[in-house]
Amino acid sequence: MQSANPRFVTIGVAARETGAPVWRLRAWEASGLLTPARTASGYRLFSSDDLDRARRLAAELDGTERLHALGLAHAATLGVDPIAQPTSLAPSSAELRAVQQLDLLRQITHQLRSSDDVRSSVAFAVVQVAQFIGADAGAVALADLVRQKIHAYCTFGLSRRFTQELGPWRLHQGFGGQVYALREPITFPDLQPVVRVGRAMIIAEGLRAYACVPLFRGSKRVGILEMYKRTPEPFSVDDLDLLEVISSLITPYIETGLLEEQTRALQQDRARHFRLLIAQFSTAAQRRRERLAAGLRSFAAEFEGRDAPPIDEVPRRLGELADRAERVRSTEFDFLELVNASIIDRLAESNELNCSLESGSWPTALSTALASRLYLLLVRLADEVATVAEGHLVVGLEASADEIEVSIEFGTGDAAHDPFVPSAEATEVVDELNGTVSTVRRPSTSRVIVSVPRDAIDHRGDLLTRRERETLEALRSGLTNREIAASLHISSKTLQNHLTAIYRKLQVSSRAEAIGLVDETSI
Repeated sequence: MQSANPRFVTIGVAARETGAPVWRLRAWEASGLLTPARTASGYRLFSSDDLDRARRLAAELDGTERLHALGLAHAATLGVDPIAQPTSLAPSSAELRAVQQLDLLRQITHQLRSSDDVRSSVAFAVVQVAQFIGADAGAVALADLVRQKIHAYCTFGLSRRFTQELGPWRLHQGFGGQVYALREPITFPDLQPVVRVGRAMIIAEGLRAYACVPLFRGSKRVGILEMYKRTPEPFSVDDLDLLEVISSLITPYIETGLLEEQTRALQQDRARHFRLLIAQFSTAAQRRRERLAAGLRSFAAEFEGRDAPPIDEVPRRLGELADRAERVRSTEFDFLELVNASIIDRLAESNELNCSLESGSWPTALSTALASRLYLLLVRLADEVATVAEGHLVVGLEASADEIEVSIEFGTGDAAHDPFVPSAEATEVVDELNGTVSTVRRPSTSRVIVSVPRDAIDHRGDLLTRRERETLEALRSGLTNREIAASLHISSKTLQNHLTAIYRKLQVSSRAEAIGLVDETSI
């Protein structure tokens, strides 16, 4: 029963009676743990209840448990008596999992951000999350939209035989294909009774519980993240939530890594094709030098014989040799050999296709511009076709007086396929050559045909006006734009208009390219 005259003491007395220093009593008041009364002058007056509370707080705290004190203060702000209710320092299992999950995400994020090897970083993430949710194996598989298949990007806990025999599977096949198509996670407590595709391998591998979440960014689907257990123990909803968080975390890094790999591969391909072209140009130049030298030796041998030509024939014969040297085109190299070495053999090895080359009446000499663009077009088309071809691929080369035809025939198998459509890059090269593209479909094969006018590049100089030809010839003299304009008695603005028209008609972008084209093709 409460006393009729309650006892109140000042803060100094309260400190002596409770054993708590004055500063702590003030701190407890500020945090809401103590609620002393105030006099009109502002002095604190502690009641008996305040003293009892302060003694119990002092017993709870030893001066080092600041987190516990903050917890008591938070309870007080919620209107809960932190002293009347027992408190516990032990976190719940849900709180412990949240802390561990946050630590896992920090580790994975640090690995992804600090490593330059994206594939190994993603593999690290797969291993870490698998161990966290108790999975025995896992994999990240990515979609190949060109081949319409899904292939493994990195795996954990799966045998090489398992990954090789299952191999790339069709885009919407199996549970993984469903997850990819619908962009919704899926889980099974026991995979073996329900799986159809690759069931024997699933059983041999001992895989039971299964979980799969999609990898996507915005509207773009990238692939899937799979987890397996070798016991029929289902994955929880929390496990699926964590897998979706991990998939969102690794997807941008995977896209970046793929782009870097494609860029490196493209640079290597370009460097290799450039080396092959340079080698062919060098061989062609050597052949021209040998022919010119043979002509000079033959002419010199005539003067050593008894029936030497008269002296007045010398200027004429030397002039003929000079004319022959000027008429020789700079790309009299073996184009067929180049295609065989850099396209046919490479595709046969890398794509496991039966590749061959068929050529009819093919010219022995082409301008550098036409030959190089035809080669790049053929490389681009052949690489694109090889990704969808099945069984065989045949490159055909035909030429007439007016037209050059490049064709690629390839197997399509028994399944129905959409018509092959060249990429924007390949189409751009065809447009530059004023060519056309057509596709012929048969029951088990398709054929892509590119027709290019023979004079598409060989005679581009015919498009130039008389004034533009004069300007082009002046470019070869090495004069500056100001000097060329003065020699042609035109303004700098008019000269610039002529240069723009020349670059556009010759399909070049600089003075050096224009001069080089003049030297190569005798424009």
